[in-house]
Amino acid sequence: MARSLGLQYTCEVLRITDTESLLREALYEILEKYKEIATRGGGVFILDAKEQILKLVIQKGPDTEEPPCGNQVKMGKCLCGLTAQTGRMGLYPSGLDESDHERPIGQATPHGDICIPLYAKEFGILGVLHLRTDTGVSPSRKTLDILGKDCEKLADALFRAQAVDTLVTQYKKLQEREEDQSQRVHRLRLALEHAKRAKSDFLSSVSHELRTPLNAIIGFSQVLQEEYFGGLNTKQKQYVNDILESGKHLLDLINDILDLSRVESGEMKLEVEPLLISFILESSLHLIKEKAFKHSIEIEVDVSEEIRKLAIMADHTKLKQVLFNLLSNAAKFTPDNGAICVGARIIADPVIRDDSRARDESPGWIEVFVRDTGIGIEGEDKKRVFDDFYQVSAGLSGKTPGTGLGLPLAKRLVELHGGRIWVESEGRHQGSCFVFTLPIGICPWEKSSELTQFAAG
Repeated sequence: MARSLGLQYTCEVLRITDTESLLREALYEILEKYKEIATRGGGVFILDAKEQILKLVIQKGPDTEEPPCGNQVKMGKCLCGLTAQTGRMGLYPSGLDESDHERPIGQATPHGDICIPLYAKEFGILGVLHLRTDTGVSPSRKTLDILGKDCEKLADALFRAQAVDTLVTQYKKLQEREEDQSQRVHRLRLALEHAKRAKSDFLSSVSHELRTPLNAIIGFSQVLQEEYFGGLNTKQKQYVNDILESGKHLLDLINDILDLSRVESGEMKLEVEPLLISFILESSLHLIKEKAFKHSIEIEVDVSEEIRKLAIMADHTKLKQVLFNLLSNAAKFTPDNGAICVGARIIADPVIRDDSRARDESPGWIEVFVRDTGIGIEGEDKKRVFDDFYQVSAGLSGKTPGTGLGLPLAKRLVELHGGRIWVESEGRHQGSCFVFTLPIGICPWEKSSELTQFAAG
């Protein structure tokens, strides 16, 4: 029993998302509805937009031979091609006699042709519906108008089905790509875990296999330097001193690498406690006083009475290491008879900017600086001075070379405390000033009404 190609048909068609199924169902319904006209059957040509060719995708009817225009038709060629190009319905009561056929028809049975464009408003021409009639059949204008509207509905449904097909295809490709990426991520994760294990094994080896013999080399060198087992001549003393200094330098490098690795891996934890900042500054100076005295470098501490009575929450060992690294760097690049100044001051909490009441209640921050009269740092060096293993090339002769890890380690330790560090310098021979900030309280974002301050004694 024939079904109407009205709203019910359109709704049913819209529920079909497979293009081939849609066209087969639509063609069967059209041939059934217009069976008095399409007595010889029909077919649907779909446009390949890239190649600009109409391809026969579905065919049904008494005539089983190839359509007069063939299974593939170029845009603008033959009857279906002209319909696709012009977008207008073509009625040919005797199609075989039409001059628009571009090749001999051969043994095709005489018949008429009706070519209706499948035109979607959202896209344009999608294909052509081709119906075969008996020779001489000429449908009424009303029938052709209804057929045209049915083809418009079919074109809209076809456009949606093709869009769904495209989305499904893209989704499948994305799924395949996602699976490939998931496998790749899995392989990378395995490789990363392997690299971490290799790094851990390497660091363990460094810690034991290198530091243990290095400590022995340093210890025996010190024994020889003290001449416990007899005197040394000038040349021997020089060699022993070179062995000792080189061993210490290599041990510093290994220790810095291990510390950096622990910070980056999250293994290094802070053990915070109340610390008098003035005591930390002055005790750190003792570590470089001998070197400063040797090169006639003046050392100055610049702290106010307010700072002398202030304590902060920090890790004593790590904060002392930061200061030692900065002071050692300053001593290395400061010429003889120069000066180094270390100091601190209280600054407002940079997290709190607009709320004056909250600013008054905030424990605030402390800013520590190490200033020297050394060779200074120029533009490019200022950008890279905190990079691992980077060293300023314009060093001073006679000064102990660095490891290139002191400043990067200081930066990571400051950041571990929730602070930040930077360098200020006017350029070559203008000296430099390394500045870092630390929260006075435990966390820089805490806005407690109680100040974390401790009086000395």
